[in-house]
Amino acid sequence: MVKHSYIKAANKGRGRAKAHVNYIRFRPGKDENEVNRSFFTERADGFTANDVHRAIDRQEMRGILVHKLIMSPGVKEANVQQFVRESMAELGRSKGLDLEWFAVEHQNTANPHAHVVVMATDKKGRQVRLYKSDYTKVKEAGDEYLERNRLLERVKERESQKQKESNEEKPRSLREKLAGALKAAKEEFNRKNVREPERQKASRFELIQEREIEAFGKMPTTEEISAKRAKQEERQKKSLESAWKYYSTAIELDYEGEKVQYNWHTPLFELKKLQGDYLKEGSLARKQLTDDDYKRLDTWIKDGTYLEKRTYAQAMSVKDISIELDAERKVQLNKGSSLFELNRIRKMDRKGDIVLTAVEAKALELWIREQEKAEPIRIKMADRGDEVLYERSDSREILEFLAAEYKTGEKWAQGMKKKEYSKLLGWLKEKREDEQVRKRESLEGEKEKD
Repeated sequence: MVKHSYIKAANKGRGRAKAHVNYIRFRPGKDENEVNRSFFTERADGFTANDVHRAIDRQEMRGILVHKLIMSPGVKEANVQQFVRESMAELGRSKGLDLEWFAVEHQNTANPHAHVVVMATDKKGRQVRLYKSDYTKVKEAGDEYLERNRLLERVKERESQKQKESNEEKPRSLREKLAGALKAAKEEFNRKNVREPERQKASRFELIQEREIEAFGKMPTTEEISAKRAKQEERQKKSLESAWKYYSTAIELDYEGEKVQYNWHTPLFELKKLQGDYLKEGSLARKQLTDDDYKRLDTWIKDGTYLEKRTYAQAMSVKDISIELDAERKVQLNKGSSLFELNRIRKMDRKGDIVLTAVEAKALELWIREQEKAEPIRIKMADRGDEVLYERSDSREILEFLAAEYKTGEKWAQGMKKKEYSKLLGWLKEKREDEQVRKRESLEGEKEKD
């Protein structure tokens, strides 16, 4: 027996085709129990509904999408899979096509059969069309299988017996027919409206679970997830502890019997000095530091430099600093506060009388540096007992004269401290840069006039 129909691509055909695949896979039998079946092809079995879905997705979205066949050998003794394989192989040979098809076997019925889903294009992309003459060829191929396996005679005997029983069946009265129809209708109503909904609720949940397991694997339990997370956290904790132990291990050097230790919170300038010593050939640091020590030192310097730059950037945005000296006294500082007051607070912070944050201490240092930069240079004249002031606003010529006098060792200019001489050089650099800018602007103005 062969029955044929098809599904077109139009009107959500792909969804309807996949729904048909799911239906024939899980369709219950007479015992009303849903069965999870697998699909088979011309060479193998064990295929899932997802395999058929992917084949459907590969089809072109025009014309016929898939063909549907129902094939039955007609006898329970037949091997349904072998029957279908031989019949489909003959259909492909007769049409000169390499058919792509998937079938699922239904054995829990009075008439064992198979549902076959045939793709509308074969494995080489050629169109597959089925006509009535093709059904005859499939039936002939099936009959050849039955005859070869000595099952054809049983089919004929069964058909003959059915015909005989039909002819001998006694005619029933109209009343008997109506009573039978009412009884059948009542049974169908109870099945659909009483037993079926309850069964479907359970089976639908089981079906969803099976599909999720097929697609994503078995879902772990809450206990398994908790145990896995605890192991991950333990590994992470051990990894962090190991990394910190390595990072915080101090570097110890022996300078002629004196032990000196360096670690991650050693001042940055000392770490950089140690790095400079290490880079000198034959130095004590070069001889005593291991490769691991130097890697750790380099990491400390990089981290310290990053923190220093971040602190500097944050300090630049500080507008004021509020400090509680005690319960009754508060001090409010900003970049305009007097140099004396700024230095007083810095001294208190260094002594530990007050505690400034790293950003506040850096902001205070920047304000002091700016104030000191603007302070005049005072030179005491030993022979006259007075002092001479030089200011940032003095002309470049005057400042250059003072720098030259100090550099050549003139006695009167030696009253200037080295720190003040550095400040003087800074003022001269600013003035030269200002003159260059003005000169460049003047040249550009003359070019525009020309």
